[in-house]
Amino acid sequence: TADKKDSTVEPNVVVLGGQGTGKTTIVRTLLYREGGAAKSDGDAPESTTSLSYNYLRQGPRGSPNLRLTHIWELGGGNPLARLLDISVNVDNMYNSGLIVVADLSKPSEILNDVQFWLAAAKKRIKDVITKITQKRPGIEKKILARSKARLSKNMDFKQLEKIVCQLPVLIVANKFDKFKNKPVEKIRIMARFFRSLAHMYGAGLVYVDKSDSSSRLALLSHFASMQRMQRGETEKKK
Repeated sequence: TADKKDSTVEPNVVVLGGQGTGKTTIVRTLLYREGGAAKSDGDAPESTTSLSYNYLRQGPRGSPNLRLTHIWELGGGNPLARLLDISVNVDNMYNSGLIVVADLSKPSEILNDVQFWLAAAKKRIKDVITKITQKRPGIEKKILARSKARLSKNMDFKQLEKIVCQLPVLIVANKFDKFKNKPVEKIRIMARFFRSLAHMYGAGLVYVDKSDSSSRLALLSHFASMQRMQRGETEKKK
């Protein structure tokens, strides 16, 4: 159930973003700890055209108690945002998290793209919470409490609760290798935009550069943090 705080909880991660942003590559990195960041050779993975599902089992080799994470990728661009109805639902929403991938090689499209997917996700979450609340009136308060727990202590949660996303969110600024040589001022403007967006949605933020192995490790670290949050492990430590 949603109240569990142990290894039986199965995180549900949904990877969103516009067409061609590199979502499939990011998913491969999460699944195989390679394939995206810090791997510039080889063929690019085939793009996902609709909704793709994978699962990740983690734990010591040979252990019967492997931890399971469900990973969905929404392909096909904005017209297929309705597929969120499948990947985020009444049964899995409490354990769900979002990864929104932005394409730094197309800076002019980032603002509309990222805001579209965050708005679509928030609408779906609101719809699911409405359905859940009919059966479990107290669940919305628990979701909001968990949202508050993951936000910075210096945030005014009362002001942010109307715009913050109730689920853990990670924004991936992908293809930084195609943007890092831009004029410094453009890089600063883009960085301010991402920081502002991350603050607004209570999201994590990571830049991915396929030529830099440290960015792959940073992505995996953020992913692991999201999994712990979904399992309730951060709540246990309080």
